[in-house]
Amino acid sequence: MDPASFSTPTPCPEFDVRTLANHLIWSLHIAVYAARKQPVPAELTEQRDYTAEGWPDVFTRTVDEQVRAWADPAAWEGTTTFGGAELPAAFAGDLSWSDLIVHSWDLAVATGQRLDVPEDLASAAYEILAGIAKMGRDMGFYGPEVAVPEDAPALDRVLAVTGRDPAWRPA
Repeated sequence: MDPASFSTPTPCPEFDVRTLANHLIWSLHIAVYAARKQPVPAELTEQRDYTAEGWPDVFTRTVDEQVRAWADPAAWEGTTTFGGAELPAAFAGDLSWSDLIVHSWDLAVATGQRLDVPEDLASAAYEILAGIAKMGRDMGFYGPEVAVPEDAPALDRVLAVTGRDPAWRPA
């Protein structure tokens, strides 16, 4: 991402590219600590400007760290704290990777890029997100579901169930 695109709107009305990138990096960090079942250090806040720390290196490094943390089978066992709530660890793990897909698409489309997600991975994310979509809408995390054809690609269904229009493009 070019820093010149940081003020570009995203499919998330409350986030421009910079704010969404910071939110995503923060989410990745808290997912790492959730996998390790450790408290999140106080300096890792959602208000921190992670983009000033060398985007996209920070993003790549944090994604790699998340993958390594959740690769440990113990990460998926028991409960953990994720986003301030105690959750089953497996649920937190599923949320972390499915959220990564959704927000990666948000950033990609906002910056004129394409995100390719394997159909089987997008289908698995859809199953997770469809199961929590009502809760996500009730909590204000998702907008109203967007209608897409039943035979739409799995990524389009993921986007639609989380309140995103797969045809969205910045103005």
